[in-house]
Amino acid sequence: MAGLLSGTPITEEEQSKNDRHNPFMVLAVMAFLVVYIYLFTYAPKALDLPMPEALGNTLGLTSSYEFDDDGNIDTSLYIPFTFLFNNDDERFVFFIGAGLAFLLSYFLPLKYKSRSLVFSSLILIGILYGIEGATGLLCVHSLVYLVLHPVSRYRLWIAGVPRFAGFWAFYPYTSLGPGVFIQSLMAGLVSFLVYRYGLLKLLDKPLAAKWLRILVVQSALITVLVGALLEGIYAEPWKLTLGILLFFWHWERLFMYHIDYQDGHIPNNISFLTYLSIFLTPGQIANWNWGVTIGQGYAYTFNNFLCDFLCEDKNKLVKSGLQLWAIALG
Repeated sequence: MAGLLSGTPITEEEQSKNDRHNPFMVLAVMAFLVVYIYLFTYAPKALDLPMPEALGNTLGLTSSYEFDDDGNIDTSLYIPFTFLFNNDDERFVFFIGAGLAFLLSYFLPLKYKSRSLVFSSLILIGILYGIEGATGLLCVHSLVYLVLHPVSRYRLWIAGVPRFAGFWAFYPYTSLGPGVFIQSLMAGLVSFLVYRYGLLKLLDKPLAAKWLRILVVQSALITVLVGALLEGIYAEPWKLTLGILLFFWHWERLFMYHIDYQDGHIPNNISFLTYLSIFLTPGQIANWNWGVTIGQGYAYTFNNFLCDFLCEDKNKLVKSGLQLWAIALG
């Protein structure tokens, strides 16, 4: 794996050079987003502009298969498994969120770039999938992190995240009163105690630690199997399976992450936010089911894109992205 990775600059001079701002690149990204919003959402209707189909008719660019019934360009860009918005509104939220994520990662100092992607992703997922989606991801990823990267002392607070987040992901609450928050905090406390006085002791034993790591890395496929069996037995959908499907965006990447972990490419003291930045980026929200995460574990993703130093001129990367957007638009 390491042989596939390119060399990376480490000098401060190269870092500074690769992090230079170019307002024309930013304007180009925003212009492309505006075009995509016009073509694939209801924004032109809200602004009293001609819909893409009407514009296409005027320019003589129409055919029977290029437009949806609502006058937008026909496309397969969609957010699956969500019922909060219609398809066009989902695209609008995604494009706006992607634009904000780009601006944050482009202009923020180096140490905040990858963190901004995590928070941008969670906010976007929270809007599109509801609180269950964001907290469900935090629940499963925090559990994986705690097993692969045992924490102690001041980082032990992370041990409360799995059940705290899991409570919000799976508890059928009907209101957000103080009682609900107290229950979620109690759930987090239980998670903390179980980890502190149970799992940590098991992780100190090599054989037990080995099997625990295998279980968490295979947890996505295990859940699919359990869900399929229960649906077959009870002849009705198992809601937990749908709720945790968000985690399956990255089951391939989790495998590659584990390979990098076994090969010693991942620091033992990796932070929780750095771990999350490997799995949570806005660009994957609408593309998870096309396998974009295959072959991109920690070593590739972190060293080539999210490293503490800029590995390549960021404006060159933006230009490459714009070229891909132009091809997709064509």
